[in-house]
Formats: sequence, C-alpha cells, structure tokens
Amino acid sequence: MVIDLGFLPVRGDCQAQIGPSHARVIHGATKKLPMMLVEQKPRKVVLDLFIDADGRVTRTAIVQSSGNGIFDERMRGYWKDSAFVPALDAEGKRAAGTLRVTNEFSVDDERSLSLKNFRNHSEVAGNTADQNSKLVERMRCRDLLWEYDFMRMRAPKAKLDHEDVFHVAFAMFLASGNVNDDARDALIREWPVLIERVVAACREKPDELYWQGEFVRIFARAAPYQSLPVP
Repeated sequence: MVIDLGFLPVRGDCQAQIGPSHARVIHGATKKLPMMLVEQKPRKVVLDLFIDADGRVTRTAIVQSSGNGIFDERMRGYWKDSAFVPALDAEGKRAAGTLRVTNEFSVDDERSLSLKNFRNHSEVAGNTADQNSKLVERMRCRDLLWEYDFMRMRAPKAKLDHEDVFHVAFAMFLASGNVNDDARDALIREWPVLIERVVAACREKPDELYWQGEFVRIFARAAPYQSLPVP
C-alpha cells in the first residue's frame, strides 16, 4: 500500500535529510525566465539570494549589475518569487543559506522579434555535479522522500518528476552501465511513470538505498536494450 505523506507538516527541529547541501531551486515551480524585447543587447546580472529554512527567498542583493535597471529588477523579482528546497547543515537540519545566481541574456539577431533568437540562462553557484552525485549516491529512500514531500508541500501545484534529485540519479545510471541510445530514449519516454514507481517503492522501503537500490532496480528492469544486471 502506498501512503501519501506529501502534505504532512515538515519540522525544522529534527534531521530532514542527509547533509550538508546548499539550497536547491524547485524547477517544477519556476516560471519562464523574462526576456528583454525592447533593448536587445547582451546582459549579465549577478545576484545573491538569501533563502530561509522554509525555502523562501527573504532578500536579494545585486552583486554585479547588468547596466540595465529593468533587467536587474525583473531578475530580482523572478528569483524572489521562486521556491527552493532549503540548505541543510552537516546534521541534516534545515538552515538558512545564500545562493549566488548569474543570469546572462544573449541575442543571436538583434533585429529579430522572434523569441527563438533570445536566450536567458541562469547559473546557480553551490552544488557542483560531483557534490550532487556524491549526495545522491549516499541517500536512502527516506532522504529522497523528505525532499520530494517538502517540494510537494512548498509547491503543491508543481510537477516534480524533473527535479535534480531524479536527473542526477539518471545521469549516474547512464554512466554506470552499458545503456545504449535506444534504451536511454525508451526510458525518457516512460519518465513520469518510472519516477512514480521509484517514489512508491521508496515509500515501501524507506531504509533502502535510493539510487543504488530502488532507482537502479526500477530503471534497469524498464530498459529494453541494456546489459546491466537487474538487482
């Protein structure tokens, strides 16, 4: 039986998840990045985001202005309204933290009005790919469930199947075995269903390893053309 714990209150006075880690944006709760259609020039703004233990941005500060006040304020407003999983200290308790974000706006054709020629890219300093993979590798199912349920509570309308905790695990899965392009594409087509299975399996076995246990088991069995042994 799968028990839905998604909207139980999340306490901050006990261990939440294995730590430490920086705050992480909830991608399913973010909007499209704003574009500059009037002044079509490359811009870069660097912001510091101050995020409390509930995953809310309490303050923003401009570290490096883009030279355009409108773009700066649009990006400040965008990040102020974004939802986060909070930082965790070494004991796995929720904590306030600061993230540095760089937003770069680029234009391929300054005379075009097509949004295809504009790009606004965000880069968040903090959790590196190596740090993320090491964190996911040592997570147990209860750690995954805490993060998943926190995101559901913080952003109840968001689709969560494309969050970092799943994408990092998938990248590790592809790197760890002989998964060809056909198998990879087949898994991507079934992505939402497979993520549902992983979460449900973790609810049944909260002490199981997340990536090396339930994630690998479910994705290995679902892949049609790969040679990983099925746990």
